[in-house]
Parts: sequence; C-alpha cells; structure tokens
Amino acid sequence: MPPFIVSVAKWTQADLRKKASREKRLQMITIGYSHYCEFGRFALLVGGVPFDDMACIPGQHVLPTLALRFSGDKPVTSDSTAMTQVGTPPESLSKAERSSRATATPVAVTADGDIVADSWGLAAMSGLAPCDSALKEVLDAKIAVDARHVAYFYFLKRDSLPIFHDMGAAATDSWVWGGLWQLGMKHKLSDILSKAFAVNDVAAKDAAVERLKQAFELIDERYMRKLGSNKYLGGG
Repeated sequence: MPPFIVSVAKWTQADLRKKASREKRLQMITIGYSHYCEFGRFALLVGGVPFDDMACIPGQHVLPTLALRFSGDKPVTSDSTAMTQVGTPPESLSKAERSSRATATPVAVTADGDIVADSWGLAAMSGLAPCDSALKEVLDAKIAVDARHVAYFYFLKRDSLPIFHDMGAAATDSWVWGGLWQLGMKHKLSDILSKAFAVNDVAAKDAAVERLKQAFELIDERYMRKLGSNKYLGGG
C-alpha cells in the first residue's frame, strides 16, 4: 500500500482507537452487506460483545480501514478476507491479495486498543468454538470467494442493478456518502465490480457454482453428518 495513501488516511479519518477507549466499546468497520462482515457481526451478537458498527459502502471503507490497520507500530492486515479480480493469473495473485488485505473488512479495535484483523478474529474473541483448520480453508478459499463471485454476477446484471444500488444505499449511515452514491458513485462502482467479477463470463460463473456445490458436498460429508445433522443456520 503506497505510504502517501496511508498518511492521507491517518490525517483525515477519525481515531477509532481513542473512541473505543473512551466509550469502552469495540469499534468495527464493515461493508454493510458483506458476508465476511455478517459473520463477524453474528459472532459479536452471539457472544454478547457490545460494539459500534461503522457501516460503509464499497469505496467509503478504504481510508478508515487503512487508518485503523496502520494505526500501530506494525500494520495489521487480514489473514482471510481479500478481493481480487476473477481470472487474475496465479503469478499476480500474491501481490493483488496483499493490497486487498490492507483494506479488507471487517476490522475492529477493542477498548484496550487491540486490532482485530478479520471476522475469524471477531469469532475467537466472542467465544465461538475454534474452527477446524481444514474447514476454515474451505470456507475462506472456496465458499467465501465463489459465493461472492456468483452473487455479484447476478446482482450486477442490468435487471438486478436497482437491487444492488438499493443495497449500497442502505449499507452506510453517512449522509455524505449516501448522497455521493446516489449522485453517480453507484454507477461507477457497478462498472468496476462488473469487470472485477467478470459478469459477462458465464463459463467462469458456472465454474464457480460447480466449485460451490463440491465444497458444500465436502462439508456435508466430512462435518455435518458427523454431527448427526445436515442443517445450516439458514436451513437446507
């Protein structure tokens, strides 16, 4: 991440470390509709951890996230959450992921000033049982990535764009960013995400759907049946 951008973030954004310390509440930055953030929010609610949620639309989250992740002696980047363009060549993936992990959400800071890097960290501090490492790999590298790809593929289709634009508007508490979204940012971001998630590449989407089916079959076979149940939180 360019040092200049990090400096701008620190100069312009609220100090969430100080706010967390002052209010004795965890401060969290999220993208409102993100499934990564929903997991973190779910963990905090289940664990009874008081928190304030700085809900953002994509783009709005970049500077506050950088300011928080780079607020200590060493940057704290996500170990799991990262967004890269569909079809990124393997030789370019590492660099793309490093940049993405610096602005990934969720990220949070406790009243004691500790940075919680991602949703898995929030789950751990909330008292949820540790996740099997092999299952965590399936969830992070397969289901989370491919589910996002497939969701954006459909959300960013012309007929579905109004739904996505309404989701974006509802994802922020900031009237400034909400206004910018309505004035045209929603169209610009839709174009960027359409390219990133290859919404015109049906074959890539179909491959992602097939990988999702295989991942859930693996989870059913290896984990759910051992528990004597094949029910997920949402049913099915």
